[in-house]
Amino acid sequence: LHAGKGLYEEAESEYNDSIESIDRAIGLNESDADYHSDRGTSLHRLAVLHAGKGLYEDAESEYRDAIASYDRAIEMTDWKIPSHIFFKAMTHEKYAQLLFQMDRYEEVKAQIDQFIHAMYRQGNLEEENGNREVAMKSYRCVIATIFDERRDREAMNLRCLLRRLLILILCHKRLGKIMTELGKEKQDIGKEYEAALNLVEMALKMELDESTKEELENEKRELKGLLNDLDS
Repeated sequence: LHAGKGLYEEAESEYNDSIESIDRAIGLNESDADYHSDRGTSLHRLAVLHAGKGLYEDAESEYRDAIASYDRAIEMTDWKIPSHIFFKAMTHEKYAQLLFQMDRYEEVKAQIDQFIHAMYRQGNLEEENGNREVAMKSYRCVIATIFDERRDREAMNLRCLLRRLLILILCHKRLGKIMTELGKEKQDIGKEYEAALNLVEMALKMELDESTKEELENEKRELKGLLNDLDS
């Protein structure tokens, strides 16, 4: 509340008090994943506050600490709590923005990798839990993030580009399957499968090991089958 009103010192004090309080709670019950996640959230907010004031070193330390807290919560709950994964993803995204401001572009890519991975995992989990619309938002967020990187595509090494293509294929395929379950228009479903198929064809033109090539050929056959099912 204070941060939103521009009351910097009050907000900073509240976030620090919150972190100290949560640290005491963790000291009493280290096995409570929510405490670790709450600690991550307070650190994330403090980092945003410091980044906005140009205190980049403080903000970086806090983002790193926040990510470590979320990782601890996620590890304790075996990647089963969507909120922990979502907040981890958001922190990687904010940290990437900070690193960009600091002209540390190679490190930005590493944080974007982590953001994409977390958002995709969250989409999978929401889908498993029956929250299809939320899952679709996560998959679309991953797709948008990867396409926002297109200005750097020439500088992207082949291994990184292949990873991006593989996750794009999975996102488009998952979107098509969810849309089928939700009874969406066949034309819209077909666009997702066709996008995935085009990406498979693109990936197959790259230099690949036999395992990856076989995986992509299997994806190609599955996607063609899904498109045929739509036409039948």
